[in-house]
Amino acid sequence: MSGAAVGCRSRGAAVDRASGNNRPLDRLNAVGGQTMKTCKALGFIDDDTLGTCLFGAATTTCGYDVSSGYYRYGNSCQGCTLNTGPFATYVLQGPMNTASVLSSMDGSMRNRCKAR
Repeated sequence: MSGAAVGCRSRGAAVDRASGNNRPLDRLNAVGGQTMKTCKALGFIDDDTLGTCLFGAATTTCGYDVSSGYYRYGNSCQGCTLNTGPFATYVLQGPMNTASVLSSMDGSMRNRCKAR
């Protein structure tokens, strides 16, 4: 079954549980020397279908707790107070006014990554 895909919510919380801040993830952009695709960076074979949830103070919370601000993990942000600019790896960025993240906390917006 080469190229099989599996559903994965790829919630920010799943990647950042060690720090306990439950921040969502953006897709990994080809900037700052980064050539790896989003799902590959998360341990899967390749991207299949990546979702998008509008996230920020001017849009929605995507169900994430934003009581301490609209921050997400990404590698590209223009105008962010925290970690503006391109990076080769995921970094915490924000606050976001109009941005996007990969998924919603309730799972209504999901992603598919290839597992084999």
